[in-house]
Amino acid sequence: SGDGTNGAIRRWGLFDADNGFFFQLGKDGYTKGTASTTDEGFAVVIRSKTSGSVTNTVIQSSAFNGDKLDGTGRSQQIFDLEKNNQYWIDIQWHGAGRVRFGTYLNGERIIIHTYYAGNLETVAMTQTASLPSCTSIKTAGTPLTELYIESWAQSVWTESNKDLNELGKPATYASTHQSVTANIDSDWNYLFSISPKLLLSDGRVDHALFMPTSITAYGLDLSATNGVDAVIDLKAEINTILNHNNWTDVPTTAVQVSYPLAGDSAYEGTGKVQLYEMFRGRYEAELTDTYNNFQYGSIKNFSEDGGTKENTITNISATNPAVITTGELLKFKSDEIHAVTFPLNTNRYQGKLEFSDLDNATSLNGTKVLLKPTGINTAEVYTDSDGSGALGPALDATSLVGAGAQGAGTIKGFAGSRITWNFFAKTRTALHTNVKLMVTINWKEIIQ
Repeated sequence: SGDGTNGAIRRWGLFDADNGFFFQLGKDGYTKGTASTTDEGFAVVIRSKTSGSVTNTVIQSSAFNGDKLDGTGRSQQIFDLEKNNQYWIDIQWHGAGRVRFGTYLNGERIIIHTYYAGNLETVAMTQTASLPSCTSIKTAGTPLTELYIESWAQSVWTESNKDLNELGKPATYASTHQSVTANIDSDWNYLFSISPKLLLSDGRVDHALFMPTSITAYGLDLSATNGVDAVIDLKAEINTILNHNNWTDVPTTAVQVSYPLAGDSAYEGTGKVQLYEMFRGRYEAELTDTYNNFQYGSIKNFSEDGGTKENTITNISATNPAVITTGELLKFKSDEIHAVTFPLNTNRYQGKLEFSDLDNATSLNGTKVLLKPTGINTAEVYTDSDGSGALGPALDATSLVGAGAQGAGTIKGFAGSRITWNFFAKTRTALHTNVKLMVTINWKEIIQ
């Protein structure tokens, strides 16, 4: 959008907060971008954290060693970045390969710039090449025009023949024996949640892929003298809204588990259903046919701190703590204070959420807060953490007039990178009065 002279930084390619290979347009401290490669604002970038801190190697268009697309190159083409174009990046990995940046014009594959890392550096050019496809836009000042990047499709291809069954480290987790007291016509019993860690042991963002391979469960009614098989309905959802979690590490894995304590809830029906089965006694299923590809067949954390999300606020209660009501399902799925790794989150939101456009409670506009879900579209509001990972002082809204903010208003921020797999169960209480259920999940961990 626009001519790039409004202080906006536009980036697109393969990257996260620490490492990446991407195209860049715009003002980035020392450059003045325009939507033309004749200006130094168009560049390709190698981002790396191999030194311990993030560095961006920016190659401006004037230094491109391929076709500069300014009319003087082999293609004789002049690039117009405001038009619809295709961009490609290919990477030779093992830390010291070649990276090429290019486009397609008139059906021809054009190389804009080639970056060679071999025989040059003392360390790998980046920590990893297993990176998310990402597009970002950031303003370095007050934009004079609307800022946007239009993207129709993005894809990542690997030139290899990989058998997913041969990749990864096998791992397993068996739950504790959970009581199931919910009848078939009642709300589900929330059993437990599992999730990848937010950060790996070396401090890197956890981009690991988790490929479930099998699941078993056994339900036993202990009310009988020798126990009898219990009839169980078992359900698993991805990213259910949780009002609180208690994450602890699963030893020798990159996974954590959370069991609900008194007062903790999971709002069944707010996540994407991954498993729904009825069985008596023992249930066993192979999952390799379901989880058979990286794109849709794996459990993995979200990139870039989960991306920015926004909920419409329809009410803020005049209570302590304040409670917001949203016009749709909460997009901020738990009260966890998530790891802040993405620069835009660090600079703009600091891991919190921000009120804006409130019509009655205007004094709260711009306030940064944390949320504790209390329902599928309600949440208590807190102003900070307590320094030990829990929510701190509540937002006292008792001074608000009336019901607070009615109508227009939003809360916006990064949703957090954690993805959760949440398990629920029911039984038949007329048949079974003392049911215990154990669930065992097996998977492969592919650390990237």
